[in-house]
Amino acid sequence: NGAGTFAATAIALTIAGAPTPVSVATADLNADSKPDIIVAYNGSNNVGVFLNNGVGAFTSQPTPLTIPGATGPASVTTADLNGDKVADIIVAYSGSNNVGIFLNSGTGTFTAAPNPLTISGAVAPVSVTTADVNADGAVDIIVAYNNSNSVGIFLNSGAGTFTPESTTFTISGAIAPASVTTADVNGNGKP
Repeated sequence: NGAGTFAATAIALTIAGAPTPVSVATADLNADSKPDIIVAYNGSNNVGVFLNNGVGAFTSQPTPLTIPGATGPASVTTADLNGDKVADIIVAYSGSNNVGIFLNSGTGTFTAAPNPLTISGAVAPVSVTTADVNADGAVDIIVAYNNSNSVGIFLNSGAGTFTPESTTFTISGAIAPASVTTADVNGNGKP
């Protein structure tokens, strides 16, 4: 309301046969300047896309996003991965130990990238975020791997293809990372 208080509004964002929503992201997916909603449904291996109609209601895309063999979507985020000025969707699949990418056509419809991203030995990705970690102008992907006690980075070529860093990152004594984010913590202008 602009005064710092909020009113509860119930909006059901469901997909038939898709239980257990575990992660939500927002982005303008169809270039209409309205925030749309993306939901990862861990219980069905689906990712739902709900387009905003501008009056407080959302329309589900007819087919949930899936990748054959990718299971347990645990985290979802968005970023322009291929430089076309539209938000793509990135999903951490904890059940299949990989990260899936859905490239946006610009109209809110998506195509799964051909190969989910993996890092040898990295198990149970549970959180995903993006940042340009190597200052090349392309958005990279950062993933928390819960069962392998590590964080992995996938470097973006600039065209939406990725190469994993050769090693994952760990902190001695730190176990089971559950979330990952980025920030410039030392003021050097880098995440």
